[in-house]
Amino acid sequence: MFNTRGHINIDQDLTLANIMMLVTNYDLFKHYIPSFKKVSKPFCSELREDKRPSCVVAKMPSGMLIYKDFSTGDKYTPVRYIQDKFGISYNKALKTIASDFKLRHKNNLEELLSRKKTIIEKMDQIPSSNYDIKISSIPYTRNGLMYWQEYGISALTLEKFGVKQISHFNIESVQYPITKEIAFAYCFGNYKYKLLRPKQDRARKWRSNATPDIVQGKRQLASNGELLIITKSLKDVMVLHELGYNSIAPQSENTELPEKAIPWLKDRWDNIVIYYDNDEAGIRAAKRYSEKWGVSYVHNDMDKPKDISDYYKKYGKASVIELLQILFTT
Repeated sequence: MFNTRGHINIDQDLTLANIMMLVTNYDLFKHYIPSFKKVSKPFCSELREDKRPSCVVAKMPSGMLIYKDFSTGDKYTPVRYIQDKFGISYNKALKTIASDFKLRHKNNLEELLSRKKTIIEKMDQIPSSNYDIKISSIPYTRNGLMYWQEYGISALTLEKFGVKQISHFNIESVQYPITKEIAFAYCFGNYKYKLLRPKQDRARKWRSNATPDIVQGKRQLASNGELLIITKSLKDVMVLHELGYNSIAPQSENTELPEKAIPWLKDRWDNIVIYYDNDEAGIRAAKRYSEKWGVSYVHNDMDKPKDISDYYKKYGKASVIELLQILFTT
């Protein structure tokens, strides 16, 4: 890892594995998220406007720490968080860590290694986070169906994709009743859910205990075909399904698909296209994954609604059909 002078060779040895020999995920989150004070203690997001604490650094059953945003469903490893915070590439993020933690200097190595041992011992004593969510589903109400009909999504499609209307939900034994509003649960099996309360503000709109390995729409996907669209939400997946397109979605634009997913999909689909939001974050994520996965990407015009769902709601079915023909046949 180190040359004869005890320094990291930036061009040859700066890898995540080598960095993690000297620092921990805890060190990285603590350094780059000033509002993070304690594992599993909520704090306000520094990546978006957040008036109520809705983010945590949580310990997974594997022992790894990850950043969770319960409002957006975003999940980050430390390096991915640094990338999005500063808008930089993966390699630039590694160089930033090396610089900020002075990993190039031999004098720091003994101190870093000693600190890492201490941090690991502390982390071993912290129980892993496995947020328990329970729901109480009810038959779809008129208002519940009307919400989805604005996006061209039928009751049959909701049933197919495991979307239920709910009367209340529990998180960690605390009950949250649904009064004077509508709420839904995306049900992924094994008590993993993503909860949607459309009328709430951003901080309360979403709650989720879904893990990054859960790919939305995968269970409903055809076995193979000509075109597969990777979009960023189950709502978009369902809109595209109604219009005859096959698609899947990670848990968010900032959640990467499982490592083996892309080769598996490429074996079954002739053409794979990323279709994320037309805002800065969506385009940045689409470009990053386009390069990594070796697939193309598209987005709506900048002066149009950000995604296919909002486009349908604003312009209707005929306009959406025309848009998709332009995006995916030219």
